[in-house]
Amino acid sequence: MGNNDFITPLSHLGLREGEGVAGGDGLHLWDRGRVGFFQILARKGRTGAVATALGFDEAPRLASHGVYGTAFATTPGEWVLVCNDDEASETLRTVSGALVGSGYVSDQSFGRAAFRLSGVKARLVLAKGCALDWSPSVRGAGACAQTSMAGIGVIIHQIDDAPTYDLYCYAGFADSFWRWLICAGEEFGVDGRRLTKEWKRD
Repeated sequence: MGNNDFITPLSHLGLREGEGVAGGDGLHLWDRGRVGFFQILARKGRTGAVATALGFDEAPRLASHGVYGTAFATTPGEWVLVCNDDEASETLRTVSGALVGSGYVSDQSFGRAAFRLSGVKARLVLAKGCALDWSPSVRGAGACAQTSMAGIGVIIHQIDDAPTYDLYCYAGFADSFWRWLICAGEEFGVDGRRLTKEWKRD
C-alpha cells in the first residue's frame, strides 16, 4: 500500500485512481482507487471491549469516525474499517495491537474497490439497484448499510447531505459494478467516455 504503481481494479479500463465521470445537476462518479479496508471481528463476549478500544459504535446503520478511520458495524460484533491508503499499514499495526485478547483484524485492502457517487441525482441512481430507502427523512449523513445493489454485495456510506456516497464492493465485481453505475447514471447525463479529475482524496 502507498505504492504509486499499484494497479486498481479498474486499471484495465484505462481509468486512473481519482478519475471519474460526470453528468447533469452536479452528478459525479469516481473511482476512489486505493483505500485501507479491514474486517474486524470481536471474540465471543468481547464486542463491547472491541468497540471501546477502537472507539466504534456498536449500532448498525451508522458510521463511526475515529482516529483509525471510518468504521461500519455490519453485524453484531463485526465491523468494517476504512482509512486512506497511506495510513493503512500503520492502522493495521495499531489496530492489531489494540485487539490483543479481544478480537481479530483481517486486511482486505487489495480485495476491495471503492467508488464515490455525488450529486442531487445520486439517490435516484442508488434507487435503480438498491431496495433500501435513502430519502433524507430516512437516512442522512453518517448512514451506512451492507446490502445488495444490482445483484452485487455493496457497503454504502452516506458522507454528507449533498448527498455524497462511498460505495465498496469486492474487487472481482468492480468492473461490472462500475459499468452498472454508468448505465444507471446515463438518464442523468453520465457519459462513461468522458472522464473528469475533479475528485480529491479526503
